[in-house]
Amino acid sequence: MSVRLNITIDEDVYERLKNELPPKGISRFINDAVVRVQGPPTYN
Repeated sequence: MSVRLNITIDEDVYERLKNELPPKGISRFINDAVVRVQGPPTYN
């Protein structure tokens, strides 16, 4: 199941991510970070 997540990032942080990650990389970076914090989905 997909879940939409809206986040707010400081402009300086966004610019740094934009410079250091490939195109379309910010979304993937955030998604990977959220999955690591949350853990894999569990099915009951």
